[in-house]
Amino acid sequence: RCVELDIDVLVDDSPVNIAGARERGMVAATLVHPWNQELVSGGDDGVIGAADWPELERRLEPFLTSSPPDA
Repeated sequence: RCVELDIDVLVDDSPVNIAGARERGMVAATLVHPWNQELVSGGDDGVIGAADWPELERRLEPFLTSSPPDA
């Protein structure tokens, strides 16, 4: 569904969804948990991880636009 909606960034904690997003060229972001930490540990595969929401927001800032979508 993300592909249909032309989503550029997916925030999810599921390893399956993170891998699927990366396979389709999306940036994937997650709060790091024991079940997904292996996907985040490298840091160079397009998966952005953080320990909490404020940190994730800071790390995602370069990937987000400030202009609202067209109405």
